Amino acid sequence: MPLQGRVLVVHNEPEVRGLVAEFLAGAGYEVTQAASSEEARGFIENGQPPDLVVLDLRLPGTGGTVFAHWLRQAAPETRILFVTGLGAEGAEERGVQADAANHQLLKLFGAAEVVGKVEEILGGRGEGDAGGEVGPDAATG
Repeated sequence: MPLQGRVLVVHNEPEVRGLVAEFLAGAGYEVTQAASSEEARGFIENGQPPDLVVLDLRLPGTGGTVFAHWLRQAAPETRILFVTGLGAEGAEERGVQADAANHQLLKLFGAAEVVGKVEEILGGRGEGDAGGEVGPDAATG
């Protein structure tokens, strides 16, 4: 199966990060994982920017919104999918408006929702597994 695109998954919870990466790899995406915005920044500065970053809005340390601002300057062609347990109002409080430039994926989610949202953003047609949900430990983003 040809690759659908390059995706960087940035989430501090290993279980959530691993599941999202597994969902996307199963749909034909080349996936890299980072546990922090600092680690993600290193990947981007030392290599080719991904087509999409799946980004936890509430990362510890340098948070998701600060990293997103940096990313838009460093790699403006890279799209961002914010993962949040906050909902639209909570995301807006953190400076992320739900619009064409700020795609959001609300926890809890399954494989079909993750892959579908990424395909919508990148315009690809991956073939992924439709099963699985992120568990309750991930619900507080």
